[in-house]
Amino acid sequence: MTHALIEDTWEEGDSYDSSDAGIGFLRHIMESAKPSEIYCKDLKWVVGKYSLLSIIALGGKCLSQQFITSPDYLLLTRYCDALEKRLTELGIHFNEFPLGISDDKGWEIFNAMAD
Repeated sequence: MTHALIEDTWEEGDSYDSSDAGIGFLRHIMESAKPSEIYCKDLKWVVGKYSLLSIIALGGKCLSQQFITSPDYLLLTRYCDALEKRLTELGIHFNEFPLGISDDKGWEIFNAMAD
């Protein structure tokens, strides 16, 4: 039996509150795009969202532990994976370790879009 992803239940006009483990906040900043929909986003959109999610993930203060670690709520991970995949398709490559963009050309593209 396949476990449904939390984003599979989203509907237009859903409301969220402080008990949603950060899902409403994350959905808002991602403009209600699901991780599976990122493949068609343009470079500027992806760079902006990746930058924002990186700051959120590093700070972690707005997300509950459940949101980050629960199998039902690995939404942040799915977003980051989808954004990195799209950035790679657009010419920005990542290292597995150390983490991050792997080449000067990738940083040049990323920074140009972030400005």
